[in-house]
Amino acid sequence: ISWWAIGAFSLIFGFLSDRIGTRKVVIIGAFALGLGLLLTSRIDKIWQLYITFGAMIGVGTAAFYVPLSAEAAKWFEERRGVALAVVSSGNGLGVLLFSPLSRFLINTVEWRWAFAILGLIVLGVVLPLSMLLRRVPVETQLDPQTEKEGGGNSEDEVYVVNGEMSISVNASLRTSTFWLLTLAHFLGCTAFSGPVHHLVANATDIGIAKMTAAAIFGFMGTTSAICRIGAGHVADRVGSKITLTAFLVFLALAIFSFIAARQIWSYYISGILFGMSSGAIMPLFAMILREYFGLRVIGTLYGFVFLIGSIGIGIGAYFGGYIFDLTGSYFWMYIATGAISVAAALVVSTLRPPAHESLTEG
Repeated sequence: ISWWAIGAFSLIFGFLSDRIGTRKVVIIGAFALGLGLLLTSRIDKIWQLYITFGAMIGVGTAAFYVPLSAEAAKWFEERRGVALAVVSSGNGLGVLLFSPLSRFLINTVEWRWAFAILGLIVLGVVLPLSMLLRRVPVETQLDPQTEKEGGGNSEDEVYVVNGEMSISVNASLRTSTFWLLTLAHFLGCTAFSGPVHHLVANATDIGIAKMTAAAIFGFMGTTSAICRIGAGHVADRVGSKITLTAFLVFLALAIFSFIAARQIWSYYISGILFGMSSGAIMPLFAMILREYFGLRVIGTLYGFVFLIGSIGIGIGAYFGGYIFDLTGSYFWMYIATGAISVAAALVVSTLRPPAHESLTEG
């Protein structure tokens, strides 16, 4: 339920960030997340858990990644890759910080107080911080009147904003580039989801202790956050499309390496490679959207791409479990998801900036 809420509301909040601003969206999300955590601490029936933890926390979480990534893409003209990578790395660092904190609180004061404390942290820290967000400067922000004066005469046109092409949602949806990018994101998320959701289970199957497997998972998150920054630097220098294609191939090789990982040291290496490659991918999709379609509706477009990617995450996780139940091994899951990542790289390699002429044709 939580993933469904995150996927659906990423589209909604992406759209709203283009219309009312990211600051208001993040404030709504912080309030929903904090309230969801507090209410979860008071549940005593399973249906209440679905509402508070599944729906409310999912909705609150959705208000952060897509809107903040879109906002970073709007703000930064130079070193945009690094800016998006820094925003994206917050996910990995948050997991690294709050996973052990949550475990500590549950072991120390039991789960109800743990949820309550986390909810108060969100309302007392995240909510006030969200109020400090600023909108994109006026000279690079569109309102309805500017849209009509900036190079088009309807909601179905291409606009010139500060000398840069910026495309409406309707015009973007008419391009093969947008749908190919969405397909690549779906494939990449599917390829990533299978291995990451079954990483600990596979480790224990080959004799690695659960605590060690959990440590590998945490270390993978750390390398993921670090590599995102490095990939951002590379993308700013050589281009986002080339960088994304390379990292999707890198992800495939990392996935294949799990097949040969049978000892702790080799599993650590595979986990590090997987974290490095998968961590770099997400912000690069946002960067390509900004470069190809402009700033006007990047929140809406990225929200849609993220929604489709969330479906891929669900499919990948289910597929990994299904293959294991069918064969008693994760071998074919790694073969299939590695091949899917290669397919995603091939799709990205075919991307071309949408032609102005094809966008303005009815």
